[in-house]
Amino acid sequence: MAACNAGDLTDREIDVAVRDRLVSDPERVDAWQLYSYDKRSTPNPHLEEFEVGHYDGGRKHVRHHPTLIDACADFVVTELRWAVDRRVRDVESATSEQA
Repeated sequence: MAACNAGDLTDREIDVAVRDRLVSDPERVDAWQLYSYDKRSTPNPHLEEFEVGHYDGGRKHVRHHPTLIDACADFVVTELRWAVDRRVRDVESATSEQA
């Protein structure tokens, strides 16, 4: 299997793969939530149950999700894009990707 670069995948492709993994192993949602709570630096993505956004002196670019798995998958993609590209996922782009 060839190595995959996260930059080669769309946010939607990553979101689907992460969501599938979380459905098969829902305990990972709790682990990601604890990871988000333990983060101490800003700016940074955040996960607060059904809410995902970017914290920078206050909550920004906030998105609300119907399930914890949906929120967690969004957070993982948000965290990945922040770590790799220093890119903030705004509400409009994340919403249009889910359609």
